[in-house]
Amino acid sequence: MVVKIRTGKKIAGVVYYNEDKVLEGKTVLLAANCFAADPQELTVQMKINRFQHLTKLNERAKTNALHISLNFHKKDCLNEEKMIQIAHQYMEGIGFGQQPYLIYAHQDAHHPHLHIATTNIQADGSRISLHDIGKNVSEPLRKELEQRYGLIVAEGREPAHQIEKPSLKQLEYGEKALKKSLSNLTRAVRAQYIYSGLNEFNAILKRYNAIAIPGTTGSRMEANRGLLYAVLDNNGKPVGVPIKASALNGKPILRNLEQDFLQKATLKTKLKPGIRHKLDMLLAGGVKSMADFQHRLSKTNIDLILSRTAEGRVFGMTYIDHDSKAVMKGSELGKAYSALGIASRLQPSGMPSQKMTTTLETINQQNHESALEQTGLDISALYQTDYAQPVSPLLKRKKKKKRFMGREAQR
Repeated sequence: MVVKIRTGKKIAGVVYYNEDKVLEGKTVLLAANCFAADPQELTVQMKINRFQHLTKLNERAKTNALHISLNFHKKDCLNEEKMIQIAHQYMEGIGFGQQPYLIYAHQDAHHPHLHIATTNIQADGSRISLHDIGKNVSEPLRKELEQRYGLIVAEGREPAHQIEKPSLKQLEYGEKALKKSLSNLTRAVRAQYIYSGLNEFNAILKRYNAIAIPGTTGSRMEANRGLLYAVLDNNGKPVGVPIKASALNGKPILRNLEQDFLQKATLKTKLKPGIRHKLDMLLAGGVKSMADFQHRLSKTNIDLILSRTAEGRVFGMTYIDHDSKAVMKGSELGKAYSALGIASRLQPSGMPSQKMTTTLETINQQNHESALEQTGLDISALYQTDYAQPVSPLLKRKKKKKRFMGREAQR
């Protein structure tokens, strides 16, 4: 038996993935644990609501969704009842026996396998730890279940246990299973990156030759809040027939993306100082041109996307930091990091000037003050002293003797 565990923060996407397979006739819902109704009576929304009731109890958790697959050898003689039994014992063994979970039997591969959708957020809002769950918990349990049920062992066949993250790969027009590739790409971007608008979401998609297209102003598509996904050619132009967002697994529709924007906006605020620091350090070394700036950023794992006018003038910047997974507009980071701000900080000679050093010191001070302002401290107090500073005698002004004109006149 081979076990694969995928983690994420979109339990609805996990449910939709399996339910889409049910509609296609490739999957069957076998069992539901800790649900108020029988599996056949549950609607898709009832399933999602059950999970989201728990995930809302701990919205700070970075991971709250699990998609587990139990893969059996084609020579394993297992009926549905036996597979359900194995799935229940597996979930009990990894500490999820009291959690709600759905067991699906997939029939779209050459070997029998189950998919299990669940959450690690418990009824009291606490998390079930996933740290080393594969190595320390799942792996010993897998071996035990293989022996108990006489399953063909996984070792020697392929990796017995894997924890997977959604993969990101560039798309090509004309490739087979394009719908699946777009589903995987959008799911991976939503799970891994932090953005707060459709333009920023597209900034990431374009790196992988894809784009999300909203309705044009005044169109029926805009009125219905529709969204299409398309593949881009080598010139960055959409090609082929676009696919509706609602047709993709994970449902990357506009309404769901807008929920992403709201949730991730607060995360971006915490990441701004780190990105500013990276940019400041790079510019402090002397950057000759915008192209040089773009090239150097790429070496620090940051993509710089330039927005240009028809005449070629740069009027906007978007940074994609692949380390922090954050997408930031230059204006979000501050004036010094906008198109005009960066242009004023470039040094054609390639050497940092006194002006550059002074600018950097000013920016660092402003960033420091901004951080203090967010804590609610009175910044002015940092520049005051609680004692009288001595003044040099040389700097003291001599007092002029007052002349009394009245007395002089009397004299």
